[in-house]
Amino acid sequence: MAEKNRFVKSENKRICFYIPTADKKALEIIAAKENRTVSEVVRNAVKKYMVIESYTDNLELIDGIVGQTVKLQLTKLEKQIAGILNRLTIISAAGYYANISAVADLLDRDRYSSFEKIERIARQKALLYADTKSFDGLKGFLDDEKIKQVQCEMVSKEYIPSGSDNFDY
Repeated sequence: MAEKNRFVKSENKRICFYIPTADKKALEIIAAKENRTVSEVVRNAVKKYMVIESYTDNLELIDGIVGQTVKLQLTKLEKQIAGILNRLTIISAAGYYANISAVADLLDRDRYSSFEKIERIARQKALLYADTKSFDGLKGFLDDEKIKQVQCEMVSKEYIPSGSDNFDY
């Protein structure tokens, strides 16, 4: 059956071209090895080349689309990261000064504490807040006992927890 299909005529056009003698001899050797005619070997080579060319065209198109998409996404992410960094910088500075202000207003009873002392306590409070990744950390940050401990440190007296039995009424 394969032998019959081999000789079925389809609509063909004749193309003549010149090739170097060495290439002609190489084609004859390939045809002899595969038990085919030189014309069949050339037709097969042309078909394979055309398939490769169509793949190459498609790959260039796909490569262009993927490259453009990646570039757009990277640009979008760059803008988002720049915006986030900008917001974080503003929030960080605002939080820093707000924390110092809160410590000075709420905890500095005698109003004579040095800025360094207020800043140290504000940093401690900020570290407590930074540890709020878990529920226990958040609970500790919102706990009045921690604030009382900070207040006691400001007036330099010993801190005694309210649940403790080590204090006199």
